[in-house]
Amino acid sequence: MNTSWGEDEMMVVAAFRYCCGRRTYVVGCCVEWLIKQWPTFADKTKAIIQRDLEEEFRRDDAARERGYSFRPLGDDCDRAGWERVRNLWGIDVGRKIPNICKSDESTNTKDDCAERQG
Repeated sequence: MNTSWGEDEMMVVAAFRYCCGRRTYVVGCCVEWLIKQWPTFADKTKAIIQRDLEEEFRRDDAARERGYSFRPLGDDCDRAGWERVRNLWGIDVGRKIPNICKSDESTNTKDDCAERQG
C-alpha cells in the first residue's frame, strides 16, 4: 500500500469519485492514472472502485435506455474511458470475472478522448 495516498488509500477513492461522471479532460487523466497505478492499489481499494464504477455503469445504461440527456458516466468518450478502467477486472459484455485484482496490460492503449486533453 502506498501511504502517500492517505490512510486506507482514501485519496485514491476520493480522486476516482470526484472524476467519475465528469465531462472534462480530468476523466482521461484519471483513467490513465488508475490504469497505471492499478497494480499498486490494495485489494480493498480496488473493490471499492469496482463496486462504485459498476453501479455507475448500471445507472448510465438505464439513463441511455430511457433517452435521458443526463448520463451518469458523462459523454460517450468519457464512458469509453471508464470502460478501459472496467477492463482492469475483466468485464466482458456484462460478465464479471471474480478476480478484481487482475491487471490487463492490453488496456494500456491510447484514450479515445485524447482530443479533450489537448
